Amino acid sequence: MSGPDTTADAPFTAAWAATDPLRPADTSPAAWAVLLARYRAMTPQERLAQTSRLNRVARELAERGVRIRYPRAEDREVQMRTLALWLDRETMRRAFCWDAGAATQP
Repeated sequence: MSGPDTTADAPFTAAWAATDPLRPADTSPAAWAVLLARYRAMTPQERLAQTSRLNRVARELAERGVRIRYPRAEDREVQMRTLALWLDRETMRRAFCWDAGAATQP
């Protein structure tokens, strides 16, 4: 077997979590086991709500980073630069008629 058993009946123990290749290096096996057990106990609605919250936080952090790097950028440019963190240059040009190379600089 290449990794820990991830079937629905597998126990989330610290020993198990220590072998999980998805466990972040800065997270203890015990903490990882607790987190995974909590996720497993969530209803689908709770998982969706948590995913939505985490995505919102990621977008907000990305936008804040853009505002720090481009303090004089107007809202539209901040929005485009934030999107460009996830989308390649050609997609940004085609979908939004926006090119980071042609936009204002800090």
